[in-house]
Order: sequence, then structure tokens, then C-alpha cells
Amino acid sequence: MNIKGDAMTTAHDILIAWAKSDKTTLTKEVKDSLENFLEACACNAIKNEESRREWRIIAMQRLIIECIHALTHEQLLKAETAAKEVAEECP
Repeated sequence: MNIKGDAMTTAHDILIAWAKSDKTTLTKEVKDSLENFLEACACNAIKNEESRREWRIIAMQRLIIECIHALTHEQLLKAETAAKEVAEECP
């Protein structure tokens, strides 16, 4: 079992569904799936806050790349903005 892959697949699917919806604010389900993905990537284990934030942003960019094929330009911008918002909220 690939935990990071499973977390990415879940976050990917939930983020795409949200980006295609009419919702404009992030739901708890979206935030939780993105946080679970970041946790699976071990981004939250980094001690230095600035480095942790940068690694979270990089991980989210990787996730967004995986979403490109399924979204329109506007939907992709919506997903990218939401992912960056979550990434910048360092625990």
C-alpha cells in the first residue's frame, strides 16, 4: 500500500470535484483531504516554519499538476488558489 499515493488520489479526486462545483469556499472535506496529503508527504514534520511552508507549497503544486487534465482554466485557477491557501496555513 502506498500511503502517499492513496492520500494524493483522495485529495486529487476531492479537489477536482470541488473545483468543478459551484462552491466558492473550501469545505471541511477538501481541507481535510489536502491536509492528509501534506501529512502523508511528511511536509508537517519539517521543524523550520519557513521550510515547512515551502515544502507544503511544492507538494500542492505537484497535486495541482495531477489535476490539470481534468479541469478547465478557470477551475484550475480555483483549485490552485485553494491549494495554496491550505499550504500556507502551516500547523
